[in-house]
Amino acid sequence: NWTIDYLGIPYAQVGRTRAGCDCWGLARLVYRDLLQVDLPSYAASVCASGAADVAALIGETAAAHPWLEVTDPLPFDLLLFRRGSYAQHLGICVDQHWMLHMDRTGSKLARLADSYWVSRSLGAWRHAEVRNG
Repeated sequence: NWTIDYLGIPYAQVGRTRAGCDCWGLARLVYRDLLQVDLPSYAASVCASGAADVAALIGETAAAHPWLEVTDPLPFDLLLFRRGSYAQHLGICVDQHWMLHMDRTGSKLARLADSYWVSRSLGAWRHAEVRNG
């Protein structure tokens, strides 16, 4: 499936290329390459400590790139997770069982039903330009 081309990309804080990226950078790559949707970089908005609230990137403040919260995620919807006190991690829905996401060891697939992700899930968002139904 489409994820094979995105597995193993190295992690790089505020990275935005295949040479290395963070979770938002991975979403940008997938959206640009596969969906022809250019998401903003936000590189200047993400602080080096990693405590930036990713929810703000896909929330109401991102008016130039509208997102709609959805209850039943479809492929390419963004999945938001809490890490610590912050909403600071994204995964990309592959199907009802899997997501593609960026880990410190690189991009990988993760099972959505794993207790780690279930307990940290904050919802799913669909970009207005994505027709994934």
